Parts: sequence; structure tokens; C-alpha cells
Amino acid sequence: MPVGQVELLERGPLLVLRWRLGKQRQQALFWPDTLPRAQRRELRLAVKAHGVSRRPPGMAP
Repeated sequence: MPVGQVELLERGPLLVLRWRLGKQRQQALFWPDTLPRAQRRELRLAVKAHGVSRRPPGMAP
């Protein structure tokens, strides 16, 4: 099942990853001591790459 509406929130040292799976909203909480700095950056970049636009992709002419 495709995952939709992915967002990453930074709450001080904590990261909250939220997504929608079907009709259910889910989330994961990452504490600073469980996610190394390099993986925090990788997670931020991955969310940005998939969340560039909330609009559906346009069609080519």
C-alpha cells in the first residue's frame, strides 16, 4: 500500500516522522541518542525529495 502525506517535524533534539497509510495516520519518534547525525540528515533529505509538492504531477503536453 502506498504511503502518503509524509512530513518530518523537528521538535528540538527530537524528530517526528508522520505519514498516512490508507486512512490511518502513523508516526515514529526518533530520540537524539537512537538516530546518529548522518541518519538524521539522510532522513531529512529523503522526506524533502518525496515532499517537494503536494499537488499531483502535471501531464506533459
